[in-house]
Amino acid sequence: MHLITVSPASRLLVSTQMVATDDPLDYPCVRLQLRTDHDSGVILDLDPDGLYLLTSSLKTLLAAYRAAERQRSRRQPFTRSIPRRLPI
Repeated sequence: MHLITVSPASRLLVSTQMVATDDPLDYPCVRLQLRTDHDSGVILDLDPDGLYLLTSSLKTLLAAYRAAERQRSRRQPFTRSIPRRLPI
């Protein structure tokens, strides 16, 4: 398994392509290609069920990320009171 990290500083190329099958009754596959500027990439051939699975996974991931961002923005930074007078 390979790890591809996409950060704001990296460039990402995403392309899609419909790939026809030999059987005219079969659904065509969707080929999703991801390539980064570090010369690493991945090619995914997805049937309609796989495409739905990928879509729902990305929606769930985005919802979890947004919930974490909302939770982080609500948190108060840790503060403690500092005495104005030093004990003598």
